[in-house]
Amino acid sequence: MANFDAVKKEGIVLRKTELGEADCMVSCIGEEGKFSFYAKGIRKTTSKNGPSLNELTLSEFTLLLRPGGDANYLLKEAAGRKNYMKDGDFDAIAVENFLCELTSRAYNEEEGEGKEFYPYLKAALEAIGDGFDPLTVGFLCFATTLRLIGFGLEVDNCVRCLGKKGIIGVNYPDGGFICSSCFEGDFDEKLDAYSLKVLRFAFRYKPEDMRRVVFPKESIRPLFHSLEEYFREGLGYSLKTLQFLLSYAF
Repeated sequence: MANFDAVKKEGIVLRKTELGEADCMVSCIGEEGKFSFYAKGIRKTTSKNGPSLNELTLSEFTLLLRPGGDANYLLKEAAGRKNYMKDGDFDAIAVENFLCELTSRAYNEEEGEGKEFYPYLKAALEAIGDGFDPLTVGFLCFATTLRLIGFGLEVDNCVRCLGKKGIIGVNYPDGGFICSSCFEGDFDEKLDAYSLKVLRFAFRYKPEDMRRVVFPKESIRPLFHSLEEYFREGLGYSLKTLQFLLSYAF
């Protein structure tokens, strides 16, 4: 192992998969996207690297690269910088677990996937840690992921006629807002003006805008459920942590 090239990466731990008696495969996300590595002996109580590999811990990793690429990263050492998991706040914990699963499942490790989402995730975890409404954060990150993986909604004009006036609803399978002239009652979902503003913000905001507004729970409840159905039908699978979040928090 001493002959392997060493590289340093910084990232947030998303998931640990147990291997053998004491080893783990660790999945993270950082500025270059998702990456994973093999951590030998990490589950031993004597492991000095163990605390740096807890979920939602921002750490710096020294990795040994065997010939063959990212799949052959081996952990040499880890230095924890910050743990984002918030104790004692059940809404926050539910949202943070959802963000872990969402990031793990929606983004691959090929060609830097997830690097665009990393600033949003980091801003989200910082906001939750500072006491910002976790349900708003979870909803915003969900919409961002849909946008980044190719399921974003057109929220600037009608998806059918491209007109900008008279927007009254949305059609998720068609991919965006619907105006009054194009609205079809049997297929489209009519929304009030506030819900339309929520969706428009959610699909257009930047990481630095995340704390600009708190959405009332009763306003985002139906929108969260609609996005969950849109995600599940589009990608063909559901997220257990999202199902729990929607049943527990809403």
